Amino acid sequence: MAKGSIFLKPTRADVRFVASLIVVHLVYFLVATQYKCIYNGDSLEYINMAINFNKGWFYSGSLLDPFDPMYYTLRPPGYPFFLWLIYIFGVNNWIVLLLQNAISVFNILYLRSTLKLIGYSRKYDWLLMAFVLLYPSQFINANLIQPELLLQTCVLFYSRHLLLLLQTRLWKHAFIMSLALIAGIMMKPVWYPFVMMHFVLLMLVSRRYRNGIIRPAVAALLPMFVVLIYSYWNDTRTGKIHFSSIQSINALLYNQEYYVRETYGADSARSFYEAELAASMAIKNFSKRYDYQSAKALQMLKDNFLPYTAMHIRKSVVMLADPGKGEMDLFTAQTTLQQIHSPSTRPFREVMMQDGISGVRNYISTNPSAPIALLVLLFCVLKLIGTVLFFFSRSIEAQYKWVFGLLLFYFVFITGPVAYARYLMPVSLLLIGCAALGYQMMLQRMRGGELNNKEE
Repeated sequence: MAKGSIFLKPTRADVRFVASLIVVHLVYFLVATQYKCIYNGDSLEYINMAINFNKGWFYSGSLLDPFDPMYYTLRPPGYPFFLWLIYIFGVNNWIVLLLQNAISVFNILYLRSTLKLIGYSRKYDWLLMAFVLLYPSQFINANLIQPELLLQTCVLFYSRHLLLLLQTRLWKHAFIMSLALIAGIMMKPVWYPFVMMHFVLLMLVSRRYRNGIIRPAVAALLPMFVVLIYSYWNDTRTGKIHFSSIQSINALLYNQEYYVRETYGADSARSFYEAELAASMAIKNFSKRYDYQSAKALQMLKDNFLPYTAMHIRKSVVMLADPGKGEMDLFTAQTTLQQIHSPSTRPFREVMMQDGISGVRNYISTNPSAPIALLVLLFCVLKLIGTVLFFFSRSIEAQYKWVFGLLLFYFVFITGPVAYARYLMPVSLLLIGCAALGYQMMLQRMRGGELNNKEE
């Protein structure tokens, strides 16, 4: 049976690994039932669309509110379709969360199986499990009504079959990659610009192997065709060729708002947000509103290109070490979204930089989750060190490093200023896998050196 197959006969170590994952997911699910904080600011729109499917509407707004074409494309239909399949048997979001927890267990096992393709050993399950357990975001997001977990599944399928394509040179894996990419962009639009990179990637692989162009070209173009068809269909519904209305909203009301916050402070950012939101919503024609938001965001980007780019990169990189304290507090009802986004709320990093040790002590004493967040932060730093070891390890082929590096770079960079822990979810397990492999290779090399010294 193939190395890395997920259907290998389980050993006792496998059973213990799976049992541990199930227990941890069950604990988080029970916490969710206790605090009932299973929705975020986007959840209602996904639920609306799932319910509206029954009436033939691909529409994420409430049918009781005034109609706005923006809600036709604000959320893509992938995750609402997942909800709808469950709602057929009754609208029960606890069933949704139970299934999502099962998917989360599958994702972790699927990652473990994929890592075996490039040298992972079950002897280091303790290391992999430690990084998984000390990243609460995985379990919290499995218990929220949002598409991040399913997007993670799509990314894991994509990465595994890209590895298999490189190993076997069988183009069936390219088609599976394309299907995973299509499913992913229908979960969240954040991945749809990747279709261009997907095309270039498969063309480069095809050129390297020189075993025909038709199959790789079809696989490479398939996601692009889906994006184009969906965008043109949106034009028939809204009067604007576009993939998602969230794109212009994010560009102006989030990315540029964060730049204003970083440059001029929280009060200025709040004023900017409220003024631009009011100006946008005053434009009743959706196409003109979309163009206004896009043009304003682009103009601000041109006017502040270098400082904005520096801020964008800095915020993106910081996300790699975000322990997700806000998520933990929301999940356990210790705070609300309004409090998190309040100008008076100061993040831990800002407290540490401005107030020093005394500020940190006060922050920890007034934030019950702070000690846990600091522990998670420590493991995030260790995880980043392990990831660096992975990319510098001579025991791992360069082509495999490119697979993980490409996906990590894309999702980290495109997220930009809105760099919360949940936006790392699509590649968080890949990051954990890189770290576990990095430390494994280092430990194996050290043990090999010890054995050589003993022999001498």
